[in-house]
Amino acid sequence: MIAIAERIEMMTRNVIAGCLHYDLWAAHIRQEGWDRSELYRETMPDLWSVTSLAHRYAFYNRFGAAYVQSKGNNTLPRLVREVAETGMGDLTAGRAALAEAEPIFEKIRHLRNNIYAHQSAKLRVAQVYAEAEFTLDEAAKVSTLSVDVVNGLRDAVGLDAVEPSRSHLDQFEAMLIALDAFDPGLIS
Repeated sequence: MIAIAERIEMMTRNVIAGCLHYDLWAAHIRQEGWDRSELYRETMPDLWSVTSLAHRYAFYNRFGAAYVQSKGNNTLPRLVREVAETGMGDLTAGRAALAEAEPIFEKIRHLRNNIYAHQSAKLRVAQVYAEAEFTLDEAAKVSTLSVDVVNGLRDAVGLDAVEPSRSHLDQFEAMLIALDAFDPGLIS
């Protein structure tokens, strides 16, 4: 078995990547940013669409991996349980964040297992979405709560806290600014 601190580091990278994918997925689809991204969406619709979709798939798969209960997998619930069993530190805040995230994860699990990681032969995509009733605000919340769980684990084993970088959003904004100078006639 990989040492607990190393598995927490692995999960930290997974959760942080999931947060970055959420941010970029949201940047692509939140309507309040659409004026800014109009040129991008209209001159490069295929790129806009596939980039948005890729970040959405990555979000569901990263957070699915963080929460799914499966024997032998490195997951947040398993790490919290193992750290608690060793008595390494106080996990009160991490456990509270995990408990708050679990109902949201159930929606992610339903979407991931029927659309994003697997394709249901019994349910149509629209039906899966209707059953999940998952919102972009819940995606933001599970991202934040997952970082809280990770930081509780990190604190318990003596690792420094982490926060997702926001430089990717600055880079996305810089790309939109660069597109303002772009000549759409160059695309055939």
